[in-house]
Amino acid sequence: MSGFEALGLACCVFQTISFTRETASVCKAIYQGQKTPDSMLEENATAMIQAADEVKASCSVISTPEEKCLANIAGKCAEAAKNLEGEVQKITKLHKKGDFPAAMRARARSLWKKREIEELDDTLQRYRGTMQTLLINQICNQSKALELRQRQDFVKLDQKLQSFIANIAAGRTKMEDLLRTEGNLTREHVTAEGTRVVKSVEAHVTKETQERELKAATENQRERLLGSLRFQEMNQRRNETTDPEKATFERIFRANESTTNVGETTESRHDTDEDDTDKIDVVWQRFVDWLRSGEGLFWVQGKPGSGKSTLVRYIINDKATQTLLDQWHSGTRIISHFFWKIGTPMQNNKKGLFCSLLYQLLQDNKELISFLIRTFPFTESKNYPHDWSDGDLERVLLTALEAKEVAQPVCIFIDGLDEYNGDDGDHGLMDRVQRLIKPDKVKLCVASRPEPRLLNRLNEVPYLKLQDLTEPDMRDHIQTTFNKSVRNRKPSVKELNVLADRLLWKAEGVFLWVCLALRTVVRGIENGDSGDELAARVMQLPNALEDLYADMWKRLNQDQPLYRESAATYFQLIIGIGRGEYFIPNFGRRDGMIVSSRFITSLHIACATQPTLQETMLPMNMDMNFEGQIRELCRKTESEILLEDELPDEENPTWKLLNSVKFIHRTAHDFLVDTEQGKQILSHAKLSRSEMYFQTMKGALCWIQLVSDAFETSYDIDGQLRALGKFFKLQDEYKGPSCRAMELLSVTQSFYEKGLLDHWKIQWPRTPFLMHVLETEPTLFALVEESINATLATDILRGVTWSSLSETDEPRELAANLVSVGADPVAVSPHAVSYGHGRFTDICRRNAIWNLLDEFLVRQWSRRRYSVTARRATEAAAAMLEKCPGFDNWGLLEPLMLGVDSGVQLYSTRELAEIKNVGWECHFGSGTAVFLVLEANTSFLLKHVLDSLSTPDRTELKSVVQQLEARITNPVARVCSVLFDPRSRQGGWFRVVDQGPFQSITALIFSYAPQPDKSLEADSRLPFLEWYETALSLTEDANVLESINEEDVFAAQADETRLGRCKLEQGGFDWIREVQKLPKSGRSPPAFRTLRATAEFYGSDSESGPGSGSGSAEEHDAEAC
Repeated sequence: MSGFEALGLACCVFQTISFTRETASVCKAIYQGQKTPDSMLEENATAMIQAADEVKASCSVISTPEEKCLANIAGKCAEAAKNLEGEVQKITKLHKKGDFPAAMRARARSLWKKREIEELDDTLQRYRGTMQTLLINQICNQSKALELRQRQDFVKLDQKLQSFIANIAAGRTKMEDLLRTEGNLTREHVTAEGTRVVKSVEAHVTKETQERELKAATENQRERLLGSLRFQEMNQRRNETTDPEKATFERIFRANESTTNVGETTESRHDTDEDDTDKIDVVWQRFVDWLRSGEGLFWVQGKPGSGKSTLVRYIINDKATQTLLDQWHSGTRIISHFFWKIGTPMQNNKKGLFCSLLYQLLQDNKELISFLIRTFPFTESKNYPHDWSDGDLERVLLTALEAKEVAQPVCIFIDGLDEYNGDDGDHGLMDRVQRLIKPDKVKLCVASRPEPRLLNRLNEVPYLKLQDLTEPDMRDHIQTTFNKSVRNRKPSVKELNVLADRLLWKAEGVFLWVCLALRTVVRGIENGDSGDELAARVMQLPNALEDLYADMWKRLNQDQPLYRESAATYFQLIIGIGRGEYFIPNFGRRDGMIVSSRFITSLHIACATQPTLQETMLPMNMDMNFEGQIRELCRKTESEILLEDELPDEENPTWKLLNSVKFIHRTAHDFLVDTEQGKQILSHAKLSRSEMYFQTMKGALCWIQLVSDAFETSYDIDGQLRALGKFFKLQDEYKGPSCRAMELLSVTQSFYEKGLLDHWKIQWPRTPFLMHVLETEPTLFALVEESINATLATDILRGVTWSSLSETDEPRELAANLVSVGADPVAVSPHAVSYGHGRFTDICRRNAIWNLLDEFLVRQWSRRRYSVTARRATEAAAAMLEKCPGFDNWGLLEPLMLGVDSGVQLYSTRELAEIKNVGWECHFGSGTAVFLVLEANTSFLLKHVLDSLSTPDRTELKSVVQQLEARITNPVARVCSVLFDPRSRQGGWFRVVDQGPFQSITALIFSYAPQPDKSLEADSRLPFLEWYETALSLTEDANVLESINEEDVFAAQADETRLGRCKLEQGGFDWIREVQKLPKSGRSPPAFRTLRATAEFYGSDSESGPGSGSGSAEEHDAEAC
């Protein structure tokens, strides 16, 4: 080997050492979590391997001992480079873009690879020192290098080796100095480029992360702000006004269309009544001009019943309105609010107005929402409308309207100014209206009756009178009514025209007056009245609506005393239900669909006002003919009252049971409530409020039975019990007998047992009825508490949801009372639960003491405040265990989700099943998580409760705590199963074989258990993240984690004394026999349907099905026969 060849090999070795150390340094940085671009790592690795290959090529000719030593070091450096190349490939693969689970595995490798990298770096450092000594002392010193530079063939060497020799000749001996020139040509370029890329990538990643986090946070803030403004009845009044398609505003609508279709020929318009249409066009043009170019306010005024709300609804929905407003300012936003005097407070006060307008303004306007959140930081603390003050709402609304940089032109429509019921009166409302139109590009149209209190503030603004627009269409309506309603005897055309003229003259533009008056005229025609008699009948009708109502009242059935009483009772009932004073069932279920009845129905009224019907139906021995008897009940009711009914748009005739009944117009309600004549009518009702409530409760039960049979559905038990509790309090207020409450409670229980009433929480056996009573209305529970036996007491103590009790209820007292009548706190009982598929899927075993302590643990992880405090749980546990010798059982706790970003969250078994159903990708997206299933003994849960006591509570309960602590033996909690993201290679279920690595996470979970009113702090997530990485790395160690199937998670639950979730077959149910125990009726509430589906699914295969039952339900029924 010549001198040049030896120096060439030395140069290659130095390069290999240099690039290998740099590559190792990059790997180490990645393992420490630093952001490093893949290009930098790959370029260093490429240079490292090229240098190693040159080393191997240079070792072909070896002669002297010095050269052998050099070749030995060269071989070791090349081997180290090759080994590091394999690690680089793994890192690149694990850090592939978008593969979050792979990135987490890469992070986990640092726990054992970081030390290997450090050892490799130390070895290379030793090689570096050896090479420097060998080079100077034995291969090429400074003088020899100077000599080599003078050789003629020096210039034929490659630039890299020339620089290497030149540096030796210059007296440089350190590796970094020897390779400097070469580094300037290659490595320094790579380093500079790498630094640029690092900064660029880090900046991009940081920006992306910030933008993603900001986007997610901002989106949550937006949804939260919108949610804080939304209230249930926001659109109710607008949706319940007469549908414009059914209204008699044909010519008005045609006039509106003509304003945006100027180019149409006259032939395209209706040929008839052109004079009328032209007249309407003139009046309507005022409003059109205002839409196109006007500012400030416009007033649509109309008499009661003239159709103001219907017209406003039409205007805001018609595309012509938007077209006209765009001529004023392009892109004008239309928002609206409908006041409703007889609605909820939010429908007739200023808070409802502000919430409604602000909500519509912010919908689909993310920039405006973000602007308001920045401007008003307090908005982030709002969750519901009642969190807002009226002043804050108005301030935010006005700011939104004035925000020029993000807001758009706005046209506001407010209907029913006269129906406002705020504490500041009309004066305050009008002041707010004026403030709304102060910002530029905001205009406002209001609609109301022409009442003097409003005329004073609106007399200077442009307006139109609705009654000036409606006469032609009202004439058409009169003619249509005559043609459709009069079948036996039709007057002449001349007589009908005379009647129409007189009706229009008397109506003065009030469509409702015409509708009511037509009833009298049609009745006269059907009675055979002559033309003169009909004309006289019309002229005798009062002009004012209130007087017309009074006149109609007198004419109906000649004002007989019996009729007065029944009709007044109907009116009182409907008015009271509108005020929330009486009860009507609110919803039920039908094949997963809600069967809703928001308003009172004619069937409600019939059932509530006919005691004979109640006595027949409530014992549940009546077979009703829906097509006959029920229809007759409804028809009779509807014929006796001044109401209108709305039938659902369904072909099925049984849906007509759900027809809603309401006053024909608000004026009818006002007539009864506000006028002396109306109050006199209502005074004929003889029932007191308590007696009326009693009748409505019984009527509601009759209605539930009829509708449940018709639709094979069930109704909400909680709503029925809350209404019953209200009646009980009302009875106490009126000093009424408690026997009535007991009667209703008894009927309610029979309805529940037969399936007419049910609960959303489906389990088998069903929750005892008295447990629902206890959790919903404890005052009712006191009526029957003394009649509870030991078995029922045990079921109630075991199943009660302690957090459902109010703050005033004492868990200690309840537990002590139930134990005193024989309740066993440690008796274990299984119940089946459903996690999908329409059938029962799992069994949950529990006893009373476990249920109490486990619920305390569960509620600690909830973000809501619950009444299961450590103190109350301690007192209740002491009452349970006072006379109980042994209580320790093992059981599974609810799963805990360990999120990489969110720390620990409680996930119920049901929620975990839902994730499995929808898929991890759908639920977590690109994120990931691990689920932990812990098991514990009762002693551990009890100790956790005692450890959670505050210092004052522990001091006050010192003797109780000492007694309970003395009962605790060997408290243990441990992780028994782990579920990693199944999308990753290391995903799936694992059984914990070695508890060692998992002891720390158990301690962390219980030490970080949050308070009920706090969420996890950000700094508490780091220990969970570190543990997650450790756990993920252990999936390949069979001595720590053993891969299992999901069903094996509960294999240890075969022991009947173990509590918590277990397999369905471990419940010991014979599903076919359970079906046979059901009531013999066609009713099928959710729990019954789920039971039947379970029996059908498992009963057909005795080998695979859980429980001891086999064969079909029909076969078992045959055997019983």
